[in-house]
Amino acid sequence: MISAVDSMASRKTIWQSVKKQPQVQLYIDARMGLETLIVHSVRRSSRTYAKSLHSDSVGLQEPCTARTICYTPLMASAVICNLVKRYVNDEDIPEQIVIDMTTFTMMEL
Repeated sequence: MISAVDSMASRKTIWQSVKKQPQVQLYIDARMGLETLIVHSVRRSSRTYAKSLHSDSVGLQEPCTARTICYTPLMASAVICNLVKRYVNDEDIPEQIVIDMTTFTMMEL
């Protein structure tokens, strides 16, 4: 299952449903703001992922013009496709990938 929604409230609702469904073997949640991208991958119930679900009021609110950058969501789609490929081929899947397009920095957690 892939989640790419705009609110933390939606993510919480989706997670509450997904974590109870044993047939969902991989849950991918992509988040972005301006030039930063975070992709969470959960193979089973995860306390780490659950802790990342905060309220919308706590999240960073980018100005409207900052949300029009097209290359960050394109990078998100590439990362998601790679994670799906890794799942299909039974390869290692990182729990979290963080990419900062401003500094061209990538971290895998």
